[in-house]
Amino acid sequence: MNQKRYAKQREQFDRHYRDGSYQTRWHKFAPTHELVTLIATGIVPQGPSLDLGCGGGTEVAYLASQGFAACGVDFSPAALRVARAYAAEQGVQAAFCGGSAVQLPFADASFSLVTDRGCLHHVRDKHRHKYAREVARITRPGGYAVIRGMADQRANGFVHLETDRITELFSPSFDLRPFQRLTHSERQVPHPDMLLAIMQRKERSHAN
Repeated sequence: MNQKRYAKQREQFDRHYRDGSYQTRWHKFAPTHELVTLIATGIVPQGPSLDLGCGGGTEVAYLASQGFAACGVDFSPAALRVARAYAAEQGVQAAFCGGSAVQLPFADASFSLVTDRGCLHHVRDKHRHKYAREVARITRPGGYAVIRGMADQRANGFVHLETDRITELFSPSFDLRPFQRLTHSERQVPHPDMLLAIMQRKERSHAN
């Protein structure tokens, strides 16, 4: 990974978290409907969970409230400060740490659930094999990974997700459910489509 580009991107995110502009740019004040529905089904085993690119900690706090030993990782120190404050405000216990989604500071098979709400679409395609390898490495057999990201090429500044590429990256280690393309509008202003991938870690991986 280009360290200069990584540092520049981290500083950009830090700035938005410090000045509060993250709240109107990408932050969501509630967990995604898809995650809430998945947890409500009870098919995801309770246990340690990790949110990649946790930002302000919305998903982490929700999972903690549902009985998961919730953890969030983000490369922005300012985001982590916001997330810790939010968890405290919500009255939940959660852990947060700094790190990169392509080089995670966790042991193998650490988590029963890994979530990503808008992290992967910031990862350049040439680094996505590292991301997929790390997600597979830290997810327990039988555990789940839930990835949600931009699916629309019109979303400037993002590397959109494609079903064929996600299948190529994750199918060696995960059983993938049918993809969902999420389309929504807000006050008649069009928003880019999102791609939702829900996958279960195989008992045995055929990945190299």
